[in-house]
Amino acid sequence: MGTTVTTATLTVSLTETITLNGTTYDQTVNHSLTDIGNYMKKILPLGVSATHVVNTFSSTPRNNEFDVEDFKYIRVTNLDDANEIIVNFVDASTETAAIQVEAGKSVVLFDSKVAGDDAGATQTSASAISELKIHNPNASIVDVEVVIATE
Repeated sequence: MGTTVTTATLTVSLTETITLNGTTYDQTVNHSLTDIGNYMKKILPLGVSATHVVNTFSSTPRNNEFDVEDFKYIRVTNLDDANEIIVNFVDASTETAAIQVEAGKSVVLFDSKVAGDDAGATQTSASAISELKIHNPNASIVDVEVVIATE
């Protein structure tokens, strides 16, 4: 049985607006991601002082995994109004690139390649993402919104 899903283009717009001393430096950058056939958007309550595996990626996906070769886009938005979260992008060798996301802010990833190093070394190559993990370091539940788009 073939799919009945017609792929579409996801357009992501990043807009910056600022005026300094009467001079406007506004900028909008549009990203058109073609052939999107899978789009997942969910809101998750993250438990207190816990790390949550939000999604996994694989070359041979099973169950809830996404096909890493079809990866196009991830957005994680911290919906809390006071607390930060730590978003972790883990590669196949379990190296992790982590970003703290303050209350009300987002982090976006347009490429499936990530790299990390706990010694602070400059990364010169990256590997395919294998897991998206989010850590809630707080003493209260934090809600996050996760969007993942793939071919």
